[in-house]
Amino acid sequence: MQQNFIEHFSHLLDKSNYLELSKGTLRRALEERSLLALQTDVNLNDFQTFSCYYRGDVQQQIEYKNWLWQKKTKMIDIFERVVLLIQFKDASYFTAKKVDPATLNYVPGKIYLYFYRDVPKYDLELLFPNVRISMTWKDRLMLLVPAIGAGVAIVLRVLPQLLIILVAVLVILNVEPDKIPNFLPPTDSRGLAALVATLSMSVTLGGFAFKQYTTYKNKKIQFQKNVTDTLFFRSIANHSAVFQLLIDVAEEEECKEVILAYFHLLMSDQPLSTQNLDHVVEQWMKQRMGINVDFDIQDALDKLQHLKVMMDDGQRRALVEKVMLAESEPGQPGQSDRLPKYRALPLPLAKEIIDRLWDNAFTYNNCEN
Repeated sequence: MQQNFIEHFSHLLDKSNYLELSKGTLRRALEERSLLALQTDVNLNDFQTFSCYYRGDVQQQIEYKNWLWQKKTKMIDIFERVVLLIQFKDASYFTAKKVDPATLNYVPGKIYLYFYRDVPKYDLELLFPNVRISMTWKDRLMLLVPAIGAGVAIVLRVLPQLLIILVAVLVILNVEPDKIPNFLPPTDSRGLAALVATLSMSVTLGGFAFKQYTTYKNKKIQFQKNVTDTLFFRSIANHSAVFQLLIDVAEEEECKEVILAYFHLLMSDQPLSTQNLDHVVEQWMKQRMGINVDFDIQDALDKLQHLKVMMDDGQRRALVEKVMLAESEPGQPGQSDRLPKYRALPLPLAKEIIDRLWDNAFTYNNCEN
């Protein structure tokens, strides 16, 4: 059943003019460094199956800061639309890895669907639910170096308290006063001084440790916020809502293909072959939209011929007609083949056909009570 679901979903994406990203390309994209200042890791072995589909591979200029905090610009590859289908392995797989399935933020064995927009190619790993985030070496050094500097200052500050505590320890161990080094405080005030020194040192070191811990936690929260913001502002739909959107997109794409094919046949002074019509549409898209497309002309022609209706003269008419014209085969003068070409019906007649098709789409009014 799950395999049947995946096949139908792939067919829907194909009708929506989405392309599947190959597993090799996806793995290479996951290995590249993310645009966000963090390290990511996705374990693809956690998936029973996964597929990534995209539409619109464009380039976009972004601004970023290098390791010297200088502003730079560069061109990156952007997927205008991304659909992700993943199915996790069952609970036994995670149990064998000594991972409690109840602690996961996803359900083992379940299929997940995600729909995103404007996703950089090297940020695809952020779309996976099992992505693990960690600091880069730059962030670790920025956290560690100040901590070392502050730690040295703290040690110098608590050094007198350490000496007092050392005196108290020596007294407790019954060390004779003449054997205590001269640089240590006198032993007559060792009780209260040791207590104050211990409390002071505990507060100082505890405050330092708490500060470093909160700095680390704030940095981690900032990373999670960056990832959450990235997903939130690029997310279009999840799970069942993905189907609703893709069905609408597929219907719209099918209509666009049919309209484009009919329009160029209508504007042509003579019937066009399949190859000629395909070339005309692709050139028109390149000139008007500035994009290169591989137009599925045969599917559009099949739909135009399928839209038939019975006319008043008793004939079934479609929006386009196939005509057979004698045409010489290239490179062989004098030899001809009957090659199929297509021409569009006049617009008034096409509108009448569409009107009749729409009127007869539902025959409830013709049913007897």
